[in-house]
Amino acid sequence: MTDSNQQSLNNITTVFKILRPHNWIKNLIVFAPLVFSGRFTQMSLSLRAALAFTCFCIVASAIYIINDICDKSEDQQHPSKRVSFYAYWSEVPPYQLCLRIG
Repeated sequence: MTDSNQQSLNNITTVFKILRPHNWIKNLIVFAPLVFSGRFTQMSLSLRAALAFTCFCIVASAIYIINDICDKSEDQQHPSKRVSFYAYWSEVPPYQLCLRIG
């Protein structure tokens, strides 16, 4: 693997961590009404639920990012949070984050 490929993989991994996809699992609740009503096989309803799930995931990730940025000074003072990945990445200036993603 070349250095540029490794760097790209690292950037993708970093962005993936920042988005916190492990927290998206709770958004699966939007499918519950379809499952319990037996209407999960109706494509239009399933697509709407999938769209709602996607929107919830995007909004949740955006809120996590905003919270990390707003709380970075407090997190730097906290004994365990100051060494976490999230405290590190929130120190990256926004323009550099955009360059890493692009």
